[in-house]
Formats: sequence, C-alpha cells, structure tokens
Amino acid sequence: MLDSSRWKEVIITARIVAIYGRVSTEHEAQLSALDNQIQYYDDILDKHPDWELYDRYIDEGITGTSTKKRKNFLRMMEDARRGCFDLIITREVSRFARNTVDTLQETRKLKKWGVEVYFTEDNIWTFKDDDGVIKGLVDQKDRTLVHQQNEILIEPSILDWQAAIDKNVG
Repeated sequence: MLDSSRWKEVIITARIVAIYGRVSTEHEAQLSALDNQIQYYDDILDKHPDWELYDRYIDEGITGTSTKKRKNFLRMMEDARRGCFDLIITREVSRFARNTVDTLQETRKLKKWGVEVYFTEDNIWTFKDDDGVIKGLVDQKDRTLVHQQNEILIEPSILDWQAAIDKNVG
C-alpha cells in the first residue's frame, strides 16, 4: 500500500525546470562563458534528480538592459504563461535582466503564473524572497527605478523597498 504522506512529499519536490542563460556579446570569450553557464546548470540539475528539464532558453550577443529584444527570454515567458514549467533557474539577477523594473515586473508575472525563479549565485527564490530580488539588484549597483518616462535615483538606506516597488511597478 502506498504511504500517502510520502506521495505528497514527492509531488511537492518534483519540479519541471527551465534554464535561462544570457551572454551580452558574441565575443569568443563570452561564448565560452555561455558554455560554462550551461555546464553550471547541468551540474545543478544533476544534484536534483526530482527536477526535470523542460528547455534551455539562451540569448547570445544580447544586452540585458531590456527584455523586449531577447527572443529566447520572450519565448520562455510565453511558455511560462502556458504552464510548461514551474521553475526557472538562472545564475544571477543580472543574467535575468539588468533593468530593475523589467526584473520586478517579469518575476511578479511569473509568480502569478505559478512559476518561481531561482537565482543560484544570489541564493534567491522568488516565491520566498521578493525583497531578495530587490537586494540583488542593489548589489549589482543598479539603483534606478523608472516610473513612466522619469528615471529617479534610489537611496537604499532611506527607502522602504516594498512600498516603492508596489507604487512604481505593480
């Protein structure tokens, strides 16, 4: 007879995973870095036999400042919206998007769709740590938020992060 408590544990831990990687130039050193990124993700998957790879979404020679120009990022977001996977693994916040507003908008869309993002180097899981995404952006020296057409400089020591993000993004 199947132990129902064990069955629930298996259902909870099994994940369908998408990997997102990006290099900003097509320079040979950057493409080598991409190979290293892919190996890095494969090593993570090897450590989690309950995670099943759905697809790798890799943008080569593309800037991270805007998500609109990244074909594979957009394809990944569409697949996420359709429920193809429930976890995106990317190395760090800056690989996902360098634009603060894009990062927060996209991770919040994903959360609504039931898709979590795991930023491995920053050890941020978006379902558990919305503030961690913000801190990851600050750590990469990205202290700006765009509100409509205006860009404002954020002083993290005096800002209530959650209130500012809710007001400017969502």
